[in-house]
Amino acid sequence: MDKLYRRMKVTIIALLFGSFVLVFACVYVPLQISLKHQIEVTFSEECKLYVMSLNFRIKELSNSAKTLASRTMMRQAIIDYLNGSTNIDYLKAYTEPKYADGAKVLESIVFAERTVGNHVIARYRISPDGDDPALGKVEKSPAGSLIQEVSDEWFLHVWVPIRDGDKEIGEDHVVFELNSVLSLLETERIALSLISPLEVNDLYKQSSVMRDDGSYRLLKNQGSLIYVVNVSDTASLLVNGSSNDVFAYYRMVTTAIFLSWAGVFAIVLLVVHQLVLRYVERHVGRTEIACSQYQRMAYIDGLSGAYSRRFLDVLKEDIKRSDEKYVIVMVDIDKFKFINDTYGHDEGDKVIRLIASTLIRSVRSDDFVIRYGGDEFLVIFKNIPLDKAQAVMERALRNAQDSVTGEEHTFSYGLSDVVTGGQIEEAIKDADLKMYAMKRASGSSRAPAIDFEA
Repeated sequence: MDKLYRRMKVTIIALLFGSFVLVFACVYVPLQISLKHQIEVTFSEECKLYVMSLNFRIKELSNSAKTLASRTMMRQAIIDYLNGSTNIDYLKAYTEPKYADGAKVLESIVFAERTVGNHVIARYRISPDGDDPALGKVEKSPAGSLIQEVSDEWFLHVWVPIRDGDKEIGEDHVVFELNSVLSLLETERIALSLISPLEVNDLYKQSSVMRDDGSYRLLKNQGSLIYVVNVSDTASLLVNGSSNDVFAYYRMVTTAIFLSWAGVFAIVLLVVHQLVLRYVERHVGRTEIACSQYQRMAYIDGLSGAYSRRFLDVLKEDIKRSDEKYVIVMVDIDKFKFINDTYGHDEGDKVIRLIASTLIRSVRSDDFVIRYGGDEFLVIFKNIPLDKAQAVMERALRNAQDSVTGEEHTFSYGLSDVVTGGQIEEAIKDADLKMYAMKRASGSSRAPAIDFEA
């Protein structure tokens, strides 16, 4: 039972471990992969919204620059100057204050100037007394706008022509600061920044590429997810999100799912374990009872009720390993064949049961009465002197003889003591020889007339 229980316990533990591995391999890992892909897609889609927001904001700034160039009165002053109605000094004096008033209301503006021909007729600076980093030399872009980095600050340059019909009569150059624009778009977990093409190449070398569809790249760098997309020829937008923050929720979800599945498997296996264990206990209990009954049937002689020869084989092994002293007695029923031939086997069986029951009642609980052969019994006494064993046998056989009426019926026996367990076989042979010697000494070959008590 213990061996079977241990085997079941090992089996259940193996099944539990196997279920965890199965859930991990078939549920957790695929779920992690699927969620990772979903996170990448979701993060990329979210970053596209930031890119759209930035592009929309840049377009708004460009449109605000166009509103400055479209003011009618200042445009008419340029037309009057070009027609010779006014001179350049008048144009500057007239345009400067109106231009400043129009420029300072524009969001994020840091610099603006209007040129007519080779003359700067108006200029606006957000810091009139300071040096503007945005005033570094920059060539006009054919696209009409340009994003420029100056001393770690990013600026948007917009060039807007001033037209009189189809004729270009002047130009506005307006510069907007973009760092504040990026700050307004940022959130607690998302940071935005612009970098140069050279910095982008360095970043690619330091990061692992997770997605690249040609229009953007998704990178992983030092615990961060970075979305990189070009917003102009001179700048790329970086949307930086902590991978720990991005993956935290999904990691928690997948872990919860894994533990739930594993818990369900564990509970099912434990329930099955208990049910199987109860079934096995009942089954083993019935088996043990059956084995005990079969063992008793094998160890007890069915006719006499004494121990059988099979039990003697087991007992001899125990005696051989024992340090106890034993006395061996071989008992034989005299002229038993005559009883069977004359009165029948049923009467012979009665004699067998009679001698067996008498011997069993006469010995101690530590002693053994064994049916050795057809009409032979072996009595094994434990830790008793030879003379006392002989006295017990005399009394037992006399009681057996008194149970038979009619002519006296006799029994022959031989005794031998066992000094050590290893001498058991020799002691049985010696007792058998002494029994036959007693039988020969009795010398009676006549058949007794026996009347058995009912």
